[in-house]
Amino acid sequence: MAAAVLASSSRQPSNACSSVFLDSSSIRPPRNRQQFEADLSQATRQFQSQIEAESRAILGIANDQYAFPGKNLRHEFKVHFISCPPMNVVQKPTAQNRLSFVARVLRSSCTTQIGTWKARLGSDRLKKIFATVIDKCLTDFVEWAYSGTYNNEVQQHLNFWAEHMLSEYIGVFLRATREDAIDARRIPPSSSTDIEKYQQMALGRLWALRVNELFDMIVDWDQTVAGSDDLKALISTPQARQYVTEKFSRALQTRLLHPGASTIEILQVYISTIRAFRRLDPRGVLLSKVSGRVRQYLRERDDTIKVVVTGLLSDISTQPMKHVAETTDVLSELAWELQNRDSNAGRATSNLDWNNMDWQPDPIDAAPETTGTRGNKHTDVIGSVISLFESKDVFVKELQVTLAERLLRNKEDYDQETSVLEHLKIRFGDTALQACEVMLRDVLDSRRLDLTIRKDQGLDIAKTPAKGEKPSDEPELHAKILSRLFWPSLPGSVPTYGDEEEKHFKPPLHILHQREQYEAGFEQLKQTRKLTWNDHLGVVSLELTFADGRTYSDEVLPYQAGVIHAFNDDAHDQDHAIRRASRNDLAPQQPISKSVSELSEELGLTPALVRSACLLFVSKRVLTPTPGHPDSYSVLEYLHPTDAPVTAAADPKTHRHTAAVGPSGAAEDQLDDAAAAAAAAQAQSTRAAELAANQAAKEAEQREKRAKMAVYQQFITAMLTNQGAMPLPRIAMMLGMVVPGGFPYGNEELRDFLNSMVREGSIEVAGNNYKKAG
Repeated sequence: MAAAVLASSSRQPSNACSSVFLDSSSIRPPRNRQQFEADLSQATRQFQSQIEAESRAILGIANDQYAFPGKNLRHEFKVHFISCPPMNVVQKPTAQNRLSFVARVLRSSCTTQIGTWKARLGSDRLKKIFATVIDKCLTDFVEWAYSGTYNNEVQQHLNFWAEHMLSEYIGVFLRATREDAIDARRIPPSSSTDIEKYQQMALGRLWALRVNELFDMIVDWDQTVAGSDDLKALISTPQARQYVTEKFSRALQTRLLHPGASTIEILQVYISTIRAFRRLDPRGVLLSKVSGRVRQYLRERDDTIKVVVTGLLSDISTQPMKHVAETTDVLSELAWELQNRDSNAGRATSNLDWNNMDWQPDPIDAAPETTGTRGNKHTDVIGSVISLFESKDVFVKELQVTLAERLLRNKEDYDQETSVLEHLKIRFGDTALQACEVMLRDVLDSRRLDLTIRKDQGLDIAKTPAKGEKPSDEPELHAKILSRLFWPSLPGSVPTYGDEEEKHFKPPLHILHQREQYEAGFEQLKQTRKLTWNDHLGVVSLELTFADGRTYSDEVLPYQAGVIHAFNDDAHDQDHAIRRASRNDLAPQQPISKSVSELSEELGLTPALVRSACLLFVSKRVLTPTPGHPDSYSVLEYLHPTDAPVTAAADPKTHRHTAAVGPSGAAEDQLDDAAAAAAAAQAQSTRAAELAANQAAKEAEQREKRAKMAVYQQFITAMLTNQGAMPLPRIAMMLGMVVPGGFPYGNEELRDFLNSMVREGSIEVAGNNYKKAG
């Protein structure tokens, strides 16, 4: 019996069912299949193109003049948001307005020909094509109507368009796919469920647009604050929050965190990011996810701390916030935040704010380090920027250096510096900023002490000379008494005057005489203290008068003032008034010329410093290179359009008259050429002065570094004597252990110093090991 069953099951199927069990390779496709698919594809493209054009026209996409219901009413709804009146005055559409819109849809070609298209494409394919077109039209409309436009009424405008135009258009078209003859009066309005669905679809496109524009919105945050409200509803789910943070982080990486962006620009965007995400998410969870890369990148930039400190100390007393944000050379926004938001930050970070009725729990995707806080701990601008640095000591040291540079300037008051210190003491405490307080007190006390000493020693010069007397050319000396232990060294502005310790800057004799009087007056008031003059600090106010009558005023460093003073003929001071009275003679005196080597020897300055000072005054048209004498300069007593010294008439009127002789066109061309040449020469001189100043600063920095490294020479010599030959890494490790406070230099700087010791013969190198010489 079993064998019979198996045999019957192995037989071939009957003819009636043979087609079901045949191999698929034996089945032939219908004839003209390729032609049929080509026709269908062409019909699909035609219908999609037609329905897209009709949909854009009916929905008003890219039509700035489109109005709904189009009755030329005063407060009609305009599809273009910028042209639309405020939404609170826009006229609500009536039933008759709706019927007119429905009738227009029914009259369109895509609706009247829907029966033909349905026969060619089929009902299902027709609906899929229509859905694709509507999806594209939604995106196009949102980008056209709201891209770069930030207003609190954007969502109201979009909801109105989706309710009264989009939903009605979709409802009429879908009804036309089911019925052949349609009466506009028999089509009911869209249901509230459908309207809400279409509004959510439109808002989704708006959210996507705002996410793509988020970086641009943050860059111009003051003008785009309203745009952040469009994103608030989006960040309600963990998936949406992750999408926003990842999209914005990629934009930061590609558009901001690169060498082409300055540190000030990066910090400005970071500050705007804090403000924007503080508005989106007051808990600071989103900010903690997007700020990590920015903070790490800022830590790697060497000038970040200087930019931050300079911004905190900037003066914004006369600038409104909009002008503060527009500054590009100083980060003044930090000073504005410190003065206007600091008091609120203390209340916001309080852990005892139990009566806050707006409190919300942390979202489910919050990181552990951001949970459990009751305020804006992670969204405080000043706190976030200061926390970029490894410790507060780094910030306080830079604050001391920058504050010292500001306090040494000639200022009428120091209210700004006092205010900043008071605000920072709230964050760091009095102990951390004790040195800064002493520096500020030194400057304020010096002003009162300076008045007393000058009065007692008779150094005050009358501002207004008596009748018949000429103003005195004697310079006024004002000093600031600094507490040496509390003031930092200023390597960026302290030039090294000579290679040997005994070579010092030599101020003019009349300045030295006033110093002696000033010291005597100080010792009378402070009998247990003594003054030590710092020639490299301070500012000199210059006022120069030239033979052609022009004047030059500026504030320069003391060594620069010493260089230009050396061109004054001190050997004939008693005839100074006679020489000045004879400057209007027709035969001008030969200007004084001095070489860089002469000035270096006379003033006790390095040639690099002397050359940088001379080139600075060349760029200001005070000095000029001496023809035929390389590396020599002379005073430019007479300014000519070509910047050449004038040997003819000295009267400025004569120069103007001579320039006007001849054809006017030729004279104008000559003056234009001369002006162009003068501008080019001045630009070249300015560049040369900058290069020379940079070279002088570099040389000074290298000498200063060598001087500091020389302190560690005895440690190195002792180690190599006691422990024998050692490689570079071990020497660096040992110095880090034995030097008080740690060894502040890296291996490369230590290798350069060890090589200099090898050249001096104090140590030797064998292979990779250094050992004591001999």
